[in-house]
Amino acid sequence: MQHRLQELRKAKSITQRRLAIDLGIDQASISSYECGKYFPTVEILLKLAEYFGVSTDYLLGVSDVKTPLKYTANDQSSYMLFLFESLPKNYRERVIGYAEALKGQSQK
Repeated sequence: MQHRLQELRKAKSITQRRLAIDLGIDQASISSYECGKYFPTVEILLKLAEYFGVSTDYLLGVSDVKTPLKYTANDQSSYMLFLFESLPKNYRERVIGYAEALKGQSQK
């Protein structure tokens, strides 16, 4: 988390103080998040993700995809891709195997 936050802040050319003011928190909190001393609350994590236009998964280091895919309720393909991208590699392989097995059954 700390490296991603600092990277995003520097890419936007803003100081810790500016970010803190924009989020309505103190600068010491931003510093603590960036050095890994403390972890932001869920509320602050969501504010950070919205502020930088990235997913919380990206901020947390769970995913390397900065922005989540946009999908609508009837766009199942995009949603499935979004879910698939958020899985660890070993789970992705299992999903592919399962999908291939389902496809094989549907062709019988």
